[in-house]
Amino acid sequence: MANNRNKEKGKQGAGGMSRGAKLAVIIGCSAVGAMLAIFVAFGVYVSGRDTVFPNVTVDGIDVSGMSYDVAHNTLLNSDLATTQEIRATVELTGDVSLTVTDRDAGLAYSVNGAADAAWQVGRDGNFITNTLSFFKCLLSGHDVVTDAQFDETGVREMIAQAALTADHGEIDSGYEITDTQVVLTKGTAGYTVDQDAVYDYIYNTLTSGVSGETDQFSEAVTSEHGGDSVDIQAIYDQIYVEPQNSIYDKETQAPTQEVTGVSFDVQAAQREYDAASPGEEIAIDLTITEPEVTAAALEEMLFRDQLSSKMTTMYSSSSNRVNNITLAAAAINGTILNPGEEFSFNGVVGERTTAKGYKPAGAYVSGETVDQVGGGICQVSSTLYYCTLKANLEVTDRRNHMYSVSYLPLGFDATVNWGTIDYKFKNNQDYPIKIVAYVQDRELYVEIWGTKVDDTYVELQYSTVDTIGYEVIEEIDESLAPGETKVKTSGHGGYVVDSYLLLYDGDGELINRTYLARDTYRSQNRVILVAPPVEEPEEGEETGGETETGTETGTETGGEAGTDGQGGESSGTEGEAGTETGNTGGETGAGGDSGQGEQTETGTDTETAQDSENVQPAA
Repeated sequence: MANNRNKEKGKQGAGGMSRGAKLAVIIGCSAVGAMLAIFVAFGVYVSGRDTVFPNVTVDGIDVSGMSYDVAHNTLLNSDLATTQEIRATVELTGDVSLTVTDRDAGLAYSVNGAADAAWQVGRDGNFITNTLSFFKCLLSGHDVVTDAQFDETGVREMIAQAALTADHGEIDSGYEITDTQVVLTKGTAGYTVDQDAVYDYIYNTLTSGVSGETDQFSEAVTSEHGGDSVDIQAIYDQIYVEPQNSIYDKETQAPTQEVTGVSFDVQAAQREYDAASPGEEIAIDLTITEPEVTAAALEEMLFRDQLSSKMTTMYSSSSNRVNNITLAAAAINGTILNPGEEFSFNGVVGERTTAKGYKPAGAYVSGETVDQVGGGICQVSSTLYYCTLKANLEVTDRRNHMYSVSYLPLGFDATVNWGTIDYKFKNNQDYPIKIVAYVQDRELYVEIWGTKVDDTYVELQYSTVDTIGYEVIEEIDESLAPGETKVKTSGHGGYVVDSYLLLYDGDGELINRTYLARDTYRSQNRVILVAPPVEEPEEGEETGGETETGTETGTETGGEAGTDGQGGESSGTEGEAGTETGNTGGETGAGGDSGQGEQTETGTDTETAQDSENVQPAA
């Protein structure tokens, strides 16, 4: 039995636990259980708290034990909330900008964020970690630091969104021409934002907030390309067309095609273009100017009306003089002047030479009568001058003769001389004119044809300002027998006259009286050729017969001047209404150039027959 007890003791010693040990285990487990129960109970307490954990601060500001609202108000009234905001503003284009604050970039907490961070201490984990965090706060505290990292991703996203608005391609400037308008397109430059440069600027500005400046601005960081403007003046120069009337083409002998004018207001177009928005179209109305004279109208009205006509005679002229006048008349016959063109007698007739058929005829040179090639042609230029006035055309160059002429009234002649004196006039009317000139039965006819646009007509008038007397002188002619005399020069008086153009309307009412010129015509002495004086006979010799010599002086005035009218008369048919013209006359120099002109003609046709009364109509 003793052995059996020993065996049982041995078993207990080898694998069993003493009562003390068991008690210790029980006590330990109980303690652990109690602590676990306390931890769980404390964790439940912690989880149910509605205040910030103990010893929690935000940047040193104590918010422990405070409810969320109290902690929020505490932070709102602290230095944390009064920190000045830092801004970075970038001008991307003229009308697009981007502003980023330090808070946008994650560099500053808001009060709400700071209160949230303090409140979340011990509340953002599980039961165990939250409970441990409580104990940690309780033992060592917890400070919430507001320092933040720059949010590169967020800032770059903001820049990219702004660039979508600022970036755009260029719009080319241009224009289109229609029948009635010029349509302009206002171009604009293209823009591309350098996003890296914008980011660098924003980062540098916001991270240097210690400068204390509240607003930071940059210059544009956007590249510009294209967008040239329209040159409106160049467009105008391209499309401008001056209106042109149809005129008579002397080569084709037909009217030319009229041209319609095209233009627009350059300054007004520029103002509209400048005020337009990029890409906008601006319609500029063209100014269309129709010509006053079309080809169809000119064809119908061409040389329709006789504007004036005049006939002068050469009944007593030599055959050579008639020949010269006939050639000069043929030279100007058929001459056509378009509006604005000038006629030159010397230019049309040319130099008077024997090769052209001109012959020597009487002309005055230095007061003497001599034969010169082309003598007598001044009757053509003078008759044309008279018709020019009656047709109301513009005379640009004219001189009167040295001596008065018989075939036209005083003040209405026009001398010419090759190389020195010309007769010129201009077509100042709206339609072409044509000269018709010819000789028939020793009568010179000159007509001007054109297109009358009204019922006005012209009368011509001259006023004798002064008369100049002449002397009768004798010259000895050895060929004459005693007592025989001969008239060498008939002689005539001189005159100073003023000429006028009177314009009337169709009812005969005077519209205006225009002064043309003051002309001076020299007098010419009457020269009588006499025989030499008879020698006295010696004493005792008879004398047979007697001679008579002597001188006399006097003045001579001829017959009356003709009467101007609209119809025909014995000296020819007068033309219709015309315009004023003229330049001051005055006496012309004596002599011609190689016989190419004359100062006045000789013979019966050159004798004066002028009225000495003060004012006379010019027939």
